[in-house]
Amino acid sequence: MTQEQVFPSGLRMVFNEMKNTRSVSVGLFIKVGSEYESSDNNGIAHFMEHMMFKGTSKRNAFQIADDMERIGARMNAYTSKNHTAYYSVSLDEHFEHCMEMISDLIYFSKYEENEIEKEKTVVIEEIQMSEDDPENLCMDKLFCAWYGNEGPGKLILGNKENIYSFNRKKLLIFRDTEYYPSNMVISIAGNVDFERAKDLVNKYFESNNKVLNLTQENRKKVSPLIENVLTIKSLEQANIAFAYRGINYMDEEALAMTMMSNLFGGGMSSRLFQSIRETLGLAYNVYSTNYNFSDSGIFTIYLGTSPEKANKAIFEVQNQIQLLIKKGFSHEEFNKSKEQLKTSVVLGLESSSSMMRISGKRALLKNELFDSDFELDLINKVTIDKLHQISEYVFSGEKKSISYVGKEPNFKIEEI
Repeated sequence: MTQEQVFPSGLRMVFNEMKNTRSVSVGLFIKVGSEYESSDNNGIAHFMEHMMFKGTSKRNAFQIADDMERIGARMNAYTSKNHTAYYSVSLDEHFEHCMEMISDLIYFSKYEENEIEKEKTVVIEEIQMSEDDPENLCMDKLFCAWYGNEGPGKLILGNKENIYSFNRKKLLIFRDTEYYPSNMVISIAGNVDFERAKDLVNKYFESNNKVLNLTQENRKKVSPLIENVLTIKSLEQANIAFAYRGINYMDEEALAMTMMSNLFGGGMSSRLFQSIRETLGLAYNVYSTNYNFSDSGIFTIYLGTSPEKANKAIFEVQNQIQLLIKKGFSHEEFNKSKEQLKTSVVLGLESSSSMMRISGKRALLKNELFDSDFELDLINKVTIDKLHQISEYVFSGEKKSISYVGKEPNFKIEEI
């Protein structure tokens, strides 16, 4: 079971001892991301993540990479819509080295102007690469269609104009107002004991923190815009995505939503995959996903098909939705989904990296400690009726957004 330590500054440590492994995984999770950004600073959380690796008072950019690779460790970071994480995976003998390295990035990065200017071109290239990926572009446009340019509708990478405007002063203001201890969770999992982990968090993190009495800004609740977006590009494939209402990550129905999504379009045996790809041969890539945010969520469906098959593929998606609402899932499907989810939980217990991630995100976003037995018990308590209620909630009514990326379609998306 996950243990927790709260330090005087407000920093939280969540810990999972794993004696069946030689690895240790460390992750620092911060509640910053595009969901919380303004229009003027959209993209700054992601840009800040890049700048952490561009030099500290102790190491230059090469030394940061070399120090990790020299001990065979993996260190990286990512930014999502609702959090940013810096993490390492190493042998247990290098645990302290990794703690010191992540601490160095967070507290001693220099944000030199010349490095900022160089990194702007790198992030601009990343934005352009994302825009050239039709599937990624289609999904980005879908979020904007549902939310507008607010909350989760904002792009993680931001826009070029904002990127060009970032400077050292803006980064320091962002760091000081968002990277405060009670907005962070450090998650540790692997072959290390609790007392040593606590001592090293004190040494490398708590000693650099300041106790802040910040009044956290109330986030504006985003009202869905629910529009459609048509993006014409000269492509061989039509990329089509649908958004329906979902739930936030605190909702008690989150597990039922995950099970429903898995059965409907989450794997090779799912209804969408079997009908659209295997039976009808209409698409290579088709899937559904549910996304959960602080006060809302969306359920999405994506498919990529040739323009001449688009109408038929869309019709089949709608047909599968109607079949689900009318007839629901079979008990065989329901039991399969339960076993898939339980297996995912149990296998995650065997990986220090998985335990670090799930415990860190759970503590940061839901203010809960991960308990595998409790999680498995919750899965067992989900009923088939609950899945049918979730399906009805997601697909009932006319509220949906559509994103289309490709050649001019021979249909009107607002009539779908």
